Amino acid sequence: MKSSKRGFTLVELLVVIAIIGILVGLLLPAVQAAREAARRMQCSNNLKQTALSMHNYHDTYKTFPQGAIVRFGSGSLSSDFYVNAFSSTLPFIEQGSLQNLYNFDEPWESQLPAVASTVVSTYYCPSNAGPETVTDTAVGAVLASFGATVGDTFGVTTYRLSKGAHGEWSNNPSGYGSAKGMFDLGLKTSFRDIIDGTSNTLCIGEGSSGARHDLCAGVNCTTPTETVSSIGWIIPQPIADAAGLTRNSIFAGTVEPLNKNPTTSTNLAEATFNSAATGGGDTVGNFSSYHPGGGNFALADGSVRFIGETIDMVIYRAVSTVAGGEVGSLP
Repeated sequence: MKSSKRGFTLVELLVVIAIIGILVGLLLPAVQAAREAARRMQCSNNLKQTALSMHNYHDTYKTFPQGAIVRFGSGSLSSDFYVNAFSSTLPFIEQGSLQNLYNFDEPWESQLPAVASTVVSTYYCPSNAGPETVTDTAVGAVLASFGATVGDTFGVTTYRLSKGAHGEWSNNPSGYGSAKGMFDLGLKTSFRDIIDGTSNTLCIGEGSSGARHDLCAGVNCTTPTETVSSIGWIIPQPIADAAGLTRNSIFAGTVEPLNKNPTTSTNLAEATFNSAATGGGDTVGNFSSYHPGGGNFALADGSVRFIGETIDMVIYRAVSTVAGGEVGSLP
């Protein structure tokens, strides 16, 4: 007697499909979490390497690199902005060949397009949702009007230099007083200047780009006005109000909370830039990341910490200054 072969019934097939769907639904978040953990670790390692490169720079030159070397003119757009802290430390992150292409005797906008568009992986967090390069025709047009040769395509950095607990731009960074951070235009900071302690002072933090971090204009702004939030690692120059653009910069501060969304844009008021005056409508962007619940920061001692976005603002601002004299430390 022949034995009949029995296949799956429709009900059984649907049950199997449902079980597979449930298993996939259970496993997918775990896989995504594992991937984000790996990206966050790589992001932390990149910050660590960047911070240590600045330590090596300090060992060589007895000061940390300036946020930007500037020759001040009659107004911000007529000032010459040269190398920034990221460009200065290229040889210390095994990018000596790229540094050799950089003409340090010329302003940044006179560099080769091939230099500006190069992606430096150490300066980019893999969790970032924005592109590794950005083509910004509006900025390119402004630069071209001043005879720039750098082009309009830039390798992106997702890290920001800590400017402190203020939102001002001036040719006299010492005028920021106790709110001063580690980096600024024309500011040299050495270990002896970090009176608050290197383990309690922010050096570099994250500054992400992409859909979650569109830009808005003005302190405590809430309405996005610009989607171009990526910034090139080569660009030392904050966008001036005369340019009429809403853009980011390589600097960030703690005036506003970590991961504020939309991100506050940078604005440099030309009327007060070339004087010691402050309060002319300047803004400095906030730190931001794509990591759930916070962001990575490198401290002045070279260590890397993950800071939660719910950190008390008094503590957050205190650790962003080099000599504020505040009482408090990171949790």
